[in-house]
Amino acid sequence: DFELEGQEGALINVTLVHPVGPSPGIYLINLLGLDEDNAVSSPYTLRLDVPTLSQTRAEFDYTVIPVNPSTPTSVDIRLFNLGNSDIGYDLFLEAPPGWHAGFDDLSSQGGANSASTGLMLKDGQMNIGITFTPPQVMTLAGAELTVILKVVSQTEDSRMVEYELPLVVNEIALTLVDLETTFASII
Repeated sequence: DFELEGQEGALINVTLVHPVGPSPGIYLINLLGLDEDNAVSSPYTLRLDVPTLSQTRAEFDYTVIPVNPSTPTSVDIRLFNLGNSDIGYDLFLEAPPGWHAGFDDLSSQGGANSASTGLMLKDGQMNIGITFTPPQVMTLAGAELTVILKVVSQTEDSRMVEYELPLVVNEIALTLVDLETTFASII
């Protein structure tokens, strides 16, 4: 309620509360102003245009992902679409120097460091296989590395989120024995 003089105005705040993110679309909210002294009403319609909103979450089964210093290591990452609609995402991997990180089967060429999820259903999940390939020079056991997973939404207002995938190099027991043989001939 406002008590206003002629030609006077007042600022009002309208709050829209919803339990979950609204689906994309146009929403109309009707407001009605009523002048009780003169019995005059004045309608007004708020128009809300809700775009496709992207949001993701990435999970994996490790606090720190253990990797082998001499052979490739594969893990599965779970990517969730928490957006307000079915959305596709472009994925990019950035590995530390000397290392390579690639998607197992999301791209047309296995092992590529970029791929696409295709359309993910709202509240959907996708398992993403990633292989970490070590450099030819063995990395010291216990070394901590980070691979960056960039997730870019395929929406009108694309949004990028980066996830850090922490790696630790495993200790491996490896012994190489080089045998030399000498042949003596008797004449």
